Amino acid sequence: MTKLSRILFIFLFAASTLASADICTDDYIISGGRSINLLPDMPFQILESNKSLIVLRGTLILEFAQHENIIDNGKSVKRYSLEFIGDTYYFDLMRNFDDKDITWEQYAIKPSKRGFGGTCRAD
Repeated sequence: MTKLSRILFIFLFAASTLASADICTDDYIISGGRSINLLPDMPFQILESNKSLIVLRGTLILEFAQHENIIDNGKSVKRYSLEFIGDTYYFDLMRNFDDKDITWEQYAIKPSKRGFGGTCRAD
């Protein structure tokens, strides 16, 4: 996808679904349920709408769908899912009830939990 077509895609998606955009960073890796801190990485963008969440990492575009709302330890969690290369991946957006901080985790759980996590800020 060329840069111009990517920009056009993002604009049309945002305009048609009233999506909100956030800039996120990878802060840790998840391996077997444990978190291992990472050095700062290239930020990426997420676009959230009523129906889906799009992750834009360079030229890679992933669309997660079917979000469900979960309450977990004083946090509001929006969990999105994606079937990709024979596995189900999840993208959780977590917000504290008393805070505006947003954290995220993108992971698969088979055969053990593995993925990445970090923080987001409004764009």
